[in-house]
Amino acid sequence: MRKNLYLALLLLIVNVVLFGCGFEKKEHDIDKIVEELVESTKHHAEQPIDDKSENVQNDPPPENTTSLAEETTDVKEVRISPFGFGPYPEIPTDFPIQNIFDQSGQNSPNFELMDRVWVELWKRGVRGITGMSISNESGLVHPTIQGIMYVNWEPRWELFGFGFGRRISGISGHPDDFGEPFGPDEPKIPKGIKVFDMSEGIDPYKLLNLPKK
Repeated sequence: MRKNLYLALLLLIVNVVLFGCGFEKKEHDIDKIVEELVESTKHHAEQPIDDKSENVQNDPPPENTTSLAEETTDVKEVRISPFGFGPYPEIPTDFPIQNIFDQSGQNSPNFELMDRVWVELWKRGVRGITGMSISNESGLVHPTIQGIMYVNWEPRWELFGFGFGRRISGISGHPDDFGEPFGPDEPKIPKGIKVFDMSEGIDPYKLLNLPKK
C-alpha cells in the first residue's frame, strides 16, 4: 500500500515538472511567426490592381517646358524619425494608410514602432490588419486581425512551486471575434479562431533590424 502511494506521488511530481516547464517563456523565430500570419490571413488578400499603363496615352510635352532630365535633378526629401529609428520606410503604393507616419496623436516611439511593423508586415504579405497593440511588459507588438487571437496562459494548479494544467489569464483580438460574453471563470475562444501565444507577438527591433533602445 505504502509502495503504491510513493509511486503515485512520484508520478504526480513528474507530471508537475513536465507541465510546469510548459509555462517558461520561449523565444520564437520571427520569420516563422510572420509566415504563420501570412498563411492565416490569405483570405484577406486584396485582388491585384490592374496595370492600366497600356491604356495611358502619352501626349508629347508642350513647347518651352523643362526637360525630364532637368526635372529629375530635384532631390527628394528624406524624412528621419525623431526617435532615432533612422529614415522612414518607403510606403508601398497599395498600402491602405498612405499617411501612416503623419497621423495626429501618434507622437511616441511605441506608436512609430507599431506603424513601422504594420508597413513591414504588409510588405511581407500580411493582410487584414486593422490595428496594433504593444505590450508594456514584453515590448512585443500584436497585430489586430479578425480571426486571430493572442492568449496568455497561466497554470491552473500549482504544487511544490510548479504549475500544471493551464487556464487563460489574458486574451486580445479583433472585437468582432468576441461574439459571446466571457464566462465568470474563464473566457472561451470561439471556434475557427487561430490562436497565438502572447509570446508569439512581433519583436519590432528584430523584425525591423533596429538597434534596441
